[in-house]
Amino acid sequence: MRNGSNTTRRWTLVTWLFQSTGVLLGMNWAYSILGWGGYWEWDPVENASLLPWITATAFLHSVMMQEKKGMMKSGTWCW
Repeated sequence: MRNGSNTTRRWTLVTWLFQSTGVLLGMNWAYSILGWGGYWEWDPVENASLLPWITATAFLHSVMMQEKKGMMKSGTWCW
């Protein structure tokens, strides 16, 4: 694995952790403080925050699969 892809994976993991924390705090805030009755009650902001998180999760998964097993080389565009 090249040095650039290793750096990309590390920074993506850092941003993924921050985004996960933000999504969890937002879920808790919407559920307990606002009293909307559920984590995703069709609120566009909560749903929109989940889409980049799913994309980053898929990217991290494909990079880690490429590292471990040499799979998914054509679908990962980090270099």
